[in-house]
Amino acid sequence: VIRLIRVFRVLRLFRFMASLRHILAALFAAVVPVFYSFLVLLLVSCMYAVLATELYHTRDHELFGSFLRSLFTMFQISTGDGWASIVARSMRHADGSQDGVAALFLVSYVLIVGLVLINIVIAVLLDEFLHAVTAEKEQFHQEQEEKMSSRLGIVRS
Repeated sequence: VIRLIRVFRVLRLFRFMASLRHILAALFAAVVPVFYSFLVLLLVSCMYAVLATELYHTRDHELFGSFLRSLFTMFQISTGDGWASIVARSMRHADGSQDGVAALFLVSYVLIVGLVLINIVIAVLLDEFLHAVTAEKEQFHQEQEEKMSSRLGIVRS
């Protein structure tokens, strides 16, 4: 138990390292906006999962048999985790030809989620980080000006 308490001594570093404090402040400030961005990402993924379950549950029951399976498959596609070899190949017809509707469905999902929405999440995170860093710098400059003005006030007296 005492060794576990020693781990928390690392938290004392936050007092001495201003850059680490800036990063943590930015991360805490970005929690809510990033959460809302992930919520939009989840909403779009759920819409595509419902469509995939309705359209392709008979073709590939393992990937699209239920809403949760479809949602997991959509998550796998959005991360780029081997979806081309697993999902796209399972969408072929029995004779080996590609289904145009399935290709359009998958490509539209990759473009909307993989390129647009994930970049929006990153952009929101960076924007909040920049706002937090700017606010920290302004606060630092105000403190410096107050120190200088108090020193000048003492010198004038």
